[in-house]
Amino acid sequence: MCLLWEEFINDANDKLKCIEKQSLEKQRLAYHSLRSSSLVFGMEEFAELCRLYEEEILSGILVDDKKAAKSRNILEQGIKEVKACLEKGENHGK
Repeated sequence: MCLLWEEFINDANDKLKCIEKQSLEKQRLAYHSLRSSSLVFGMEEFAELCRLYEEEILSGILVDDKKAAKSRNILEQGIKEVKACLEKGENHGK
């Protein structure tokens, strides 16, 4: 699979691992970065959630356990969808 894709997955999982325990600024930077990176792979639902959380964080609202779990779930769903597309493309070329 694509090295850039694997780097994105690792980075996203690292950033969201304990996001609810981070400061406002660290949360904002994480969601800002994830929003733009996820769009590279067409993960629009996850990117929109990141945008929403970034706006809330800018208003002083921390991401709590529930929102963090939602982030991880939607990321995981997006990863599965992109992996399926990548695998389909790899198999199609054989």
